[in-house]
Amino acid sequence: MERLAKEIKIERKIMDYWNKRYFNEGKIWGELPSKSANLALNLFKKYNVKSILVPGAGYGRNSKLFSENNLKVVGIEISNIAYEIARKFDPKTHFIHGSVLDMPFDEEKYDAIYSFNILHLFMRKERFLFLNKCHAQLNDNGIVFFVVFSEEEKSKIVTYTLFY
Repeated sequence: MERLAKEIKIERKIMDYWNKRYFNEGKIWGELPSKSANLALNLFKKYNVKSILVPGAGYGRNSKLFSENNLKVVGIEISNIAYEIARKFDPKTHFIHGSVLDMPFDEEKYDAIYSFNILHLFMRKERFLFLNKCHAQLNDNGIVFFVVFSEEEKSKIVTYTLFY
């Protein structure tokens, strides 16, 4: 019981942090998708991806690129402020308000998962939990496209794509 209370407290801190950022800064990174989202879209088109899960979707700047290119997109976002912005900014995407560590929210499986700067936010145990939850929601032969920050990265996009 104590462990569950600790996990809830941590999730609450994460949600409070992001709510404060989105409340104060709005669309923090602008309205254009990231460069990596464009790379991912090209890969998804090449492999005929039809459905995509976007954990940590923020206010929808990357999910909107995918939904506007006729992909079925589901985004998950912990910040209720970002969730509300996203629903208006990217109405074609179905957004779920919740923690990516609580996935799955339904029985849906996806052709691809696009994760932008989420994985490095977790400690080791939560990283493995998140990765396992993503894997469980991926169709056979699905694609995962994860983008993370690195101290080694010098403004170059470095991506690793896995095919399952």
